[in-house]
Amino acid sequence: MRKRAKRSGDGAPGPQQKYDYVKHIEHIRNKFMCSEVPMGVIFVLFHKFVAHLGAPASLPLATGICIFLREKLMHDILVVDDNSINRQLAVYLLKKGGYEVYEAESGQQAFDFLKSQTPDVILLDIQLPEMDGLEVLKRIRSNSSTKDVTVIALTAYTMRGDKEKFETAGFDGYLPKPIEPRTFARQILEIYSS
Repeated sequence: MRKRAKRSGDGAPGPQQKYDYVKHIEHIRNKFMCSEVPMGVIFVLFHKFVAHLGAPASLPLATGICIFLREKLMHDILVVDDNSINRQLAVYLLKKGGYEVYEAESGQQAFDFLKSQTPDVILLDIQLPEMDGLEVLKRIRSNSSTKDVTVIALTAYTMRGDKEKFETAGFDGYLPKPIEPRTFARQILEIYSS
């Protein structure tokens, strides 16, 4: 007859339960809360709470850490792109990662949105109708309420020197098109966190 794993008085898992916590924390991270946060970061905080603060090891604790990290990293993202296919793909990938995502087809639509809300990140296409991405960026940087927002160029310009040109213009980062679905959200998070 197999013995059940014992639990300590503080709610910490016994040796046989450690794997379950690894599996569940990874599931929470990947599917619900903060898929772009490295597992190691979550585990370090999880074990610090348990070992140093006496918190019981539990799934609610892991969930709370994930929520906290996600809120601290980034939450709201505005995607500005006149190409509906590119825009919808970006929106889909970011929503899948758990972010709140907003859309604009032009610079003017972006400015209308920014009158009422300030996102953490703006993904800005360079080739926009009426007003290109460089001009949109200038206006974003000249507004006191949006000047510190992370703005990332999302563009098909991929010639040598283009990345440096956009960063010199004031973009915080550069992502080439076509979008790479497997790394898209992680690349944005890396730029935002740098």
